[in-house]
Amino acid sequence: MLLIAVICALLSTVSFKSVDSLLRPPKNKGDNLELQTAFEAVAGDRYSFKAPISGDYNSSFISVDINGDGDNEVLVFYSDEKSLDSVKINILDKINDKWVSVVDIESDYSDVHKVDFADINGDGSLEIILGYSIFETKLTNTLNVYRLDIKNDTYTAESIFTNSYTDYLVLDINADSIKDLLIFDNPGINNFIGIKATYFDFAHSRIYNSGEYLIDPALTSIKSLMFNTDADSGETRVYVDGYRSDSYMITDVFAWDSTVKKFRGCFTADKKQGISHTVRKFNISCRDTDNDSVVEIPIEDTLPFDPEFSPENTTGKTVSLIKWCSLDNGELIPVNYELINIQKGYSILLGDDFSPGSYTVKNEADTGLLTFYGFDKTETDHVDKKPKKKKEDNEPPNNEPSEYSYPEEDRLFSVLATPDNDNSLYELSGYRFIKNDNRNSYYCQIYEKGKVNGLTKEKIKNILIT
Repeated sequence: MLLIAVICALLSTVSFKSVDSLLRPPKNKGDNLELQTAFEAVAGDRYSFKAPISGDYNSSFISVDINGDGDNEVLVFYSDEKSLDSVKINILDKINDKWVSVVDIESDYSDVHKVDFADINGDGSLEIILGYSIFETKLTNTLNVYRLDIKNDTYTAESIFTNSYTDYLVLDINADSIKDLLIFDNPGINNFIGIKATYFDFAHSRIYNSGEYLIDPALTSIKSLMFNTDADSGETRVYVDGYRSDSYMITDVFAWDSTVKKFRGCFTADKKQGISHTVRKFNISCRDTDNDSVVEIPIEDTLPFDPEFSPENTTGKTVSLIKWCSLDNGELIPVNYELINIQKGYSILLGDDFSPGSYTVKNEADTGLLTFYGFDKTETDHVDKKPKKKKEDNEPPNNEPSEYSYPEEDRLFSVLATPDNDNSLYELSGYRFIKNDNRNSYYCQIYEKGKVNGLTKEKIKNILIT
């Protein structure tokens, strides 16, 4: 309840750019008034709050138990009239049942890029991991790790580590049950040599560089980072999604090898399946698609008979088929498929009911109708074979796929996305309402072949992602 009340109190102001706009929020009763009064004793009457730009914490204040005493401290990110272009961090704690400002950290930076809390040195207290940025620059940021020390009721926030970075992860990379810091940085911004990942170990008497991994130089900028620990081997893999110079996305994967105490790439050494196989034109990052705690990599795939679904088709494309793959002994193994309707902003996560080669899809971009057709890939009854014409000398081979006639008896189901909220017309036409979001209402119609294959409205609702 306190956290909710503090949110209401502190969010009554917003970030401003001039001293004239720095306003005092209205006073609140009880515990919240005491907290606000303690903060304003340091910040003064006029200030603005500054929320972290990215990361899991996106509020200008955070309530967390840093010192492990069972009670939360409150961190407030702000600027005051003396330092409009610099962000400060005020830490408040309850001492003798009274809120007190215990530490105020000044900085030379304009914004907080990212913040995390973790016990990375194994002493039982959380370190404050703060990433600073200057005017929201995305080229490089500065990481500071603070340790909150309490002696004789005197609080100090000591900076124990600082380093430049483009992004970072807090994870247990070496399976010793203590969190580690993995920093990603470009050591040569003006002369690009690749993004380097550096593992810093804090769990000893000194902080030291325990290992480095040079990300494939084809990946020139990071979009997102993920990691997961393999249940069998205990190995933690790091997935780096980013962009090539041509703006195509790509993924590199690496892990810490505890035997030799160094990083290794997770793709096969012979490059039969390597980072080049993860190149994709769409802007989608790795994720766990089947909730098995294993991260999958998205790769664009092809549907039979319809040229719109070919990865080579880049002109006016409105729908893509994504093959989600896990890494097994360096090989990309398909575990799931997802059909993404780029135009309408939804996707259909295809499971065991849709094996590769057993269906195709017809997309009607003008009406927003997407229809699935199922067939036995050993049958050719519905494939219209064009009559062969005499091959001229030096004529290149005809690699065009056979045309598919989309017969009604092969229809499994259709999905209709429409901004129209009046569902009576669609219900009368055989469609059934599934769900809606802030863009569309979604309807489905299941045909005879779909019913025979066990499809229901509830199944389609569960695989439709909006």
